[in-house]
Amino acid sequence: MVTREEVEAAYSRTAGWVRHTPLAESGDQEPYHLWFKCEYMQHTGSFKARGAFNRLLTAQESGELDPGVGIVV
Repeated sequence: MVTREEVEAAYSRTAGWVRHTPLAESGDQEPYHLWFKCEYMQHTGSFKARGAFNRLLTAQESGELDPGVGIVV
């Protein structure tokens, strides 16, 4: 399970690197009130950039990432 502290750390770690995407409100569609996170507005058009970039930064911080090896995606 992902903790609140891990989410906050990821937010801080990726700040300035990934776009802040807006929330869109669907309006009052009874009986539901829906919100949509517009992650399609990321550089890649997907939420995946946020998680992948966070993983790379985490690996770099912990010393798991060997600069001599690089990254293959």
